[in-house]
Amino acid sequence: MGHFEEILEETEVPAIAASQEGIIFFINSPFEQEYGWNEDDLIGNALTTILPPYTRDAHNIGFSRFLNTQTHRILDKKISLPVYCKNGSVRDAIHFITAKQDGQRWQFAALLDPQIEK
Repeated sequence: MGHFEEILEETEVPAIAASQEGIIFFINSPFEQEYGWNEDDLIGNALTTILPPYTRDAHNIGFSRFLNTQTHRILDKKISLPVYCKNGSVRDAIHFITAKQDGQRWQFAALLDPQIEK
């Protein structure tokens, strides 16, 4: 799975999507079940809400770098990153992040699979 629209249709793996401003506009039911957040908690709020506080600055720097240069190191490949859960715990997840450009605007979607790869 790698296409933006496929992630938005995912029904088994937690998925999330955000605008280029870092505002969440989509989460699926598995995301709610796995990480405890619901749509009311996240839709319209900053993507950094689901990031542990100690990773937020690095995320913001990387996000800004991508928007300025449109070069990336993490899109369209699996990487292990932490997720900040609603209950305050932090869990590792395998992230698959992809992006699409609509005119001058970017949107980002990600699968956040809580399973550790073997």
